[in-house]
Amino acid sequence: MGFSAIYSHVEYLLPIFLHKISGSFMVLVVFTVNATLMISYQLFWKRYAHNLNFYVLFSFQALFCLLMAMAINDTLSLTIKYILVLIGIIAFTIAEVGMVNRIDYLITKINANSLGTSFGWLSLFSAGSVAIANYINSVIVEQFGFQIMGI
Repeated sequence: MGFSAIYSHVEYLLPIFLHKISGSFMVLVVFTVNATLMISYQLFWKRYAHNLNFYVLFSFQALFCLLMAMAINDTLSLTIKYILVLIGIIAFTIAEVGMVNRIDYLITKINANSLGTSFGWLSLFSAGSVAIANYINSVIVEQFGFQIMGI
């Protein structure tokens, strides 16, 4: 499942990227914002997730990618980079929880006799794509010689 692979790339490489452009403080801020938004989404907005359009969710994902690409511009001030990254992580979080909940909702609309099988296939493909993405992530890290969080 492509979304799981993209998610794995972001979760693995985003801390390295953020540490490179602004230091470890931004890593802390971004993951705190992400966790806070995810918790509030699950508590208050989850019941509306099945109404979200996939095109809207993909637009949020594209906005995240665009803002992250803009944040690596060396001519921007650190404040502008922070703003771009924070808006980007908000867009990513909306897409993240929206897509997962939307996919789960759509699977429940399948024949009740094959519901367990459907969720099983979803889990199998998700796990496979995450495994492939993590391998690619390790190749990227080795290729560019990133130092992960001072280790």
